[in-house]
Amino acid sequence: MAWISVTRLRVRSFIYLPQFFWDTFKTMRQAERSSGFLGGRLLVNAKNVFWTMTAWIDEAAMNAYRTGGAHRRSKEQRRRPSALSVRL
Repeated sequence: MAWISVTRLRVRSFIYLPQFFWDTFKTMRQAERSSGFLGGRLLVNAKNVFWTMTAWIDEAAMNAYRTGGAHRRSKEQRRRPSALSVRL
């Protein structure tokens, strides 16, 4: 059974966009190289709102990605978590 993670993040000001894009690049590369990664998408909404969707082979693979590397470091920089994980 696959695990799907859907996240929403609003970047508060355009001044933070360069750092956000750099972090996004690093975390996307980490996901693509992670064991158990099935695929994913990044969607852009109005007013600096970004959505991600990733699919994982199991919960352990998703948690290993989420708690390690570039993703962990980028999450530590944000104050409020905005992720919703859904099991399908």
